[in-house]
Amino acid sequence: MCENGIARGRPFEEKFAIADIRCENIFHASLNSFRFATPFVVDMSIRCLYCQFLFALILLFLAGCQSAPPDEQVFFANIETLPGVHLSLSPNPPRGFRAVGWERVLRVHENGGSIWLFLPGVCYAQDESNEKELSWLKENQAVCFSVGEDSVYWIPSGVRDNSSVIAEKDVSSWLSQEGFAQLQKRHGDDLLSQGKIEEAIAAYSQAVSHDPSDFDAQLALGDALSNSGKKEAALSAYLAALTIEPDNYSALRRLGELYLDLHRPVLAIEPLTKAYLLQPGDAEVLLFVALALGQSGHQEQALRVLELAEAQISDESKLKTINDIRNAFSG
Repeated sequence: MCENGIARGRPFEEKFAIADIRCENIFHASLNSFRFATPFVVDMSIRCLYCQFLFALILLFLAGCQSAPPDEQVFFANIETLPGVHLSLSPNPPRGFRAVGWERVLRVHENGGSIWLFLPGVCYAQDESNEKELSWLKENQAVCFSVGEDSVYWIPSGVRDNSSVIAEKDVSSWLSQEGFAQLQKRHGDDLLSQGKIEEAIAAYSQAVSHDPSDFDAQLALGDALSNSGKKEAALSAYLAALTIEPDNYSALRRLGELYLDLHRPVLAIEPLTKAYLLQPGDAEVLLFVALALGQSGHQEQALRVLELAEAQISDESKLKTINDIRNAFSG
């Protein structure tokens, strides 16, 4: 019986030889324990063990790939020491937050204080009666952090809003792409106000990489690049801004002036003219339109534009500039 049992067992050993080699440490003892069993029992036992092994590997793989949701308590611990008043529109606020009404939020903001505002996210966002408050948060460039099903808005003050301190804190896990971009944009503004232009450019670049549709970040990046002498890079930022808001006066004017700086007057004519048509009361733009026309070989048109500008301008220094341009194109 033993010999027959062994003889009958060999095909099964050979059949699973590859599995035995790959997983020798795991299967060797199991194969030996089943060597004298019937072929059917050996086959089924090995198959079950092999399937269990593969299933365990799959579970380990999924556990390694799956990222745990950010801990809400970690968020509240991270912002606990950050500047700002901690207020809540929920009657059951988190620890460290004080339940208040909307009027109190407005008063704190009017007094120049930055605010961390807790909102019971799901029900608050779905309630149409809260539309006014949500619009106010957007207008005041509040940055939204998603904490579980709720939201915490950071509402900056009007002066120094401490965005640098907040940007350097580990709170990005609770931000959307748009929220991260918004925070980085404010961080760039803060750095720029301190004269740290290269650091500001890095912050603005982070902002537009996370949210290319952020017009303010694209425009700010263009300004910072232009002021640091990186004219070609600034050109790309202004053009990106205008793809978002094609009729934005500031972006059109800055693009046109940059084209003039880069000695591309033909390209400057259109954005500068469009900027003037958007704000005809700003006659100073006409001086740049005249320069672009004259440098493009359209001197007669440039002189007519100067006459139009002269009729609207009373400032002596600007009138002198008009005469200088006129003399340059009259010869």
